Amino acid sequence: MIRPSRRKILATAEYTGCLPLLRRLTGRRHAILTFHRIHDGNSLPDGFCSCPSHSVKNFRAALSWCKRHYRFVPLSDLVRFRGDRTPLCAVTFDDGWRDNYRFALPVLRELDIPATVFIVTSKIGAKTPFWQQKLGECFRKANSSNDCRDALKASFRDLHDANDFTPALFRRTVSRLKRLPARLREPLIDRVAEQCGVEEQRERLFLNEAEIHAMREHGINFGSHTHTHPVLTTEEPSDIHAELFDSRERLQQILDEPVLMLSYPNGNWSVEIARMAATVGYRIACTTIHGHTSAHSNELALPRIELPYLPYWSTT
Repeated sequence: MIRPSRRKILATAEYTGCLPLLRRLTGRRHAILTFHRIHDGNSLPDGFCSCPSHSVKNFRAALSWCKRHYRFVPLSDLVRFRGDRTPLCAVTFDDGWRDNYRFALPVLRELDIPATVFIVTSKIGAKTPFWQQKLGECFRKANSSNDCRDALKASFRDLHDANDFTPALFRRTVSRLKRLPARLREPLIDRVAEQCGVEEQRERLFLNEAEIHAMREHGINFGSHTHTHPVLTTEEPSDIHAELFDSRERLQQILDEPVLMLSYPNGNWSVEIARMAATVGYRIACTTIHGHTSAHSNELALPRIELPYLPYWSTT
């Protein structure tokens, strides 16, 4: 196999806008990569899907490239040896989507790479997506349905004067809704989805217990992503504690082992939330702060690197 020259790699990275990422990944510090969904390449995500997604081809190419620069280890080992000079890399997934089993696991096994999946325990075996996906479907329908358009305008003050329900408007709406506590946001989204005629998914979207056990047999570790995936910084302390405690208890029942790792939904955390997580029993927690991990990184507020959509990874 002919490997591309360094000049070609840098030129491709600059052309695709990934040069800053390339520079970050070639540093001497450790990297915790974060993914969400992996798809087969036949159904590309559109602008109304707020969950990051990568094709199997690009996922494999990105990990293959990283493997030439890092030694892949489980997340717990990276945290334990984060003072080492040898560049270490850990792979993590948020949410617990079923495609992690269908499409990501075969690539991880092929490349002999361990990973950690952070599970939203209320979604285990579920067909129902998160509120962001429901809202995305409403925005899709609004461009062809006056009833759905009227329902969105009536429910959201910021959409009263909207003419085109674009992906950019969808992203801004999602960002604003994340500031609401779940007890206010979830019923609102459910009501709009019902008015727009959003149908329940026919296929299961999230990992079930059998798939979790099968993945663990192939070197995949699991941690908590809370019970219902609220933005913790918008919730009351009692609700935060319940989210952290209930999800850990549920996972420990499934795995029959201690669950010590956590990923904060949306990456939102605070010193108080980190202390609460430690009290519940977590020893490692990941944020969405973009950056490398070093010997000085806080174990309960670890930065991660989320790979953007990289259609040209396979050319490098």
